[in-house]
Amino acid sequence: MLIYCYDSVCMDNKSFEEKMISLLLICLAAFCNAVMDKLAWHFERSCFNDYDPKFWNPNVSWKYAKFIPFTKYRVDAWHLFKSAMIVLICLAIIFYSPMINIWIDFLIFGILWNTVFNIYFNKAL
Repeated sequence: MLIYCYDSVCMDNKSFEEKMISLLLICLAAFCNAVMDKLAWHFERSCFNDYDPKFWNPNVSWKYAKFIPFTKYRVDAWHLFKSAMIVLICLAIIFYSPMINIWIDFLIFGILWNTVFNIYFNKAL
């Protein structure tokens, strides 16, 4: 790892913004997970209940969702948010750059995931 010093401040070769990309991606993945659980378990009490249940309510949408040709992938809200969550987690891994050390970072990611998930699942959605 390249480390350089400028005016008595030492920094590695990754900027602050580059180190925060994984945190942002984990927050977005936790949001997608909150949407999935809200749709699956509390659709009637969610902000989505005013929308078309044939797309948004997983208890109904499985009957109406179209499959992508040559796959078993259903195109409905639950599956789209699930796919987005998986992609965001993969991107967070790809762009990960240690902030403190891997174990402290792992703890930070876990706390961040649970905080974002609970705010959106319990309050916002």
